[in-house]
Amino acid sequence: EAGLLLAEQSLQLGVHQGQSLVPEVQQLFRNCARQIRDCNLVAVSIGPGSFTGLRVGVVFAKTLAYATGCRVAAINTLLAIAHNAPSDVDRVQVVSDAQRSELFVEVFDRQPDGRWQSSSSVEIVSREKWAAGLEKEAVVMGPGLEKFANVLAGRCRILDPASSTPQAARLAEL
Repeated sequence: EAGLLLAEQSLQLGVHQGQSLVPEVQQLFRNCARQIRDCNLVAVSIGPGSFTGLRVGVVFAKTLAYATGCRVAAINTLLAIAHNAPSDVDRVQVVSDAQRSELFVEVFDRQPDGRWQSSSSVEIVSREKWAAGLEKEAVVMGPGLEKFANVLAGRCRILDPASSTPQAARLAEL
C-alpha cells in the first residue's frame, strides 16, 4: 500500500498447497485489517515451473481479480528471481528444475536503472550440458541448484540459495 509492504505469507510446498491458498489469503487480509475487496492488484508468477502449481496460482489470481474487479499482472518467475540478485552482479543465469535431469535457464542483464532484462529466451537444457558450458565468471542462482551443487563446485559463482525463491513482494513490485 503506497509502496509499502504490509505483509507477505509463504505457503508450505506440498500436496495440499491449493487447499490452503484461500484460507491463507483471507488470513493475510485480516492480519492487515483489510478486506479482500480492497485489493487493487494481483500479481502472479507464470513460470516456468510446475504445471499444476502454476495452473492453481493463475486460476486463483484470475478468480480473485474477477471477484474484486482488480487488475492482474503476470510475472516471469525467473525474472522475479533475478531481481533478488545482489547489487554487485550485472549478469545472472537463473535456473529452475525442469525435471528429468533438465533445467529451465534464462540469462538476465542488469540495466542502468537497476532493473533486470532478459538477454535470452528460456531454454530447457540438460543439467550436464549446461554445467559443462559454464564459464568461470558466470553467476548463477535459482531453485533446485542444491540438487547438483557438487557438479557446479568451482565452475562458477553460485548465489545464496535464500535469494533463489521468488517473493510475493517482488512480484507485486515488478
